[in-house]
Amino acid sequence: IEWFASAWDIKTLDFLDTYNCKYTKIASAMIIDEDFLQHVASKKKYTFISTGMSEVKDIDKAVTYYRERYTDVGLFENQVYKGIPAALKILQKNHIKMYLMTSKPHSYAKKITAHFGLTKFLTYEFGSELDGKNTNKTDLIGHALGFLNISPSKVIMVGDRKYDIIGAKENFVKTIGVSWGYGTKFELEEAKPDYLIKNPEELTKTILSLTT
Repeated sequence: IEWFASAWDIKTLDFLDTYNCKYTKIASAMIIDEDFLQHVASKKKYTFISTGMSEVKDIDKAVTYYRERYTDVGLFENQVYKGIPAALKILQKNHIKMYLMTSKPHSYAKKITAHFGLTKFLTYEFGSELDGKNTNKTDLIGHALGFLNISPSKVIMVGDRKYDIIGAKENFVKTIGVSWGYGTKFELEEAKPDYLIKNPEELTKTILSLTT
C-alpha cells in the first residue's frame, strides 16, 4: 500500500521522508510559501497540489517555483548507476540503437544525459512536453514508435517502474524490468515484464541474446 500526507512546514515534510513516502502533497494553505515549495521541489517526488483555498495565479506560481529550482539545481542531483556506462558502451559496440524514454520533459532530460556523459550512447531522446503531453508511458512509447517508424517486434523496453512495463506491453513491445531503480521488485513482478534482471551486466547479456 502506498500512502502520502500533507506537510504543513519543512520540518514535517522531512519527517514524512523517514517513512519513505513516494509522493508529496502540498496543502492549499502552503501554496504561496516560497521556501516550503522550493524544499518540496528538492525532494524530486511526484507532487500533488491541493487547490481548495488557492487562486489560479497561486497555482501557477507554485509550479514556477518548482521548475525554477529543478532547472537550476534539481536536474543534476542524480548519479549514474554503477555499471551503466560500461553496459551502454558494450551495446553500442554491438550496433544496438538506444533511445531514452522518460516521462520527464525532454528539455530537462537532455540536459541530464549531457551532464552525465550519456548523450553519446543515445540515438534519440524522447520525453514529455511541459504542457503534460506524453507523460503517460503508453502514449510516449506509441509516439516514439510512430516517429521512428519502427515495428514493436524490433524493440525492447528497459524500465525500473511498472509504468515502463505497462506502457510497453500496451504497445506490444518486449520488456525488461531492472531491479536497481526506483521501482520495487514487488512492483515490477506485478507488472510481469518478459525478463526481470538484477544488474547491468545481466542487462547487456539479455539484450544481446535477444538481438542476435
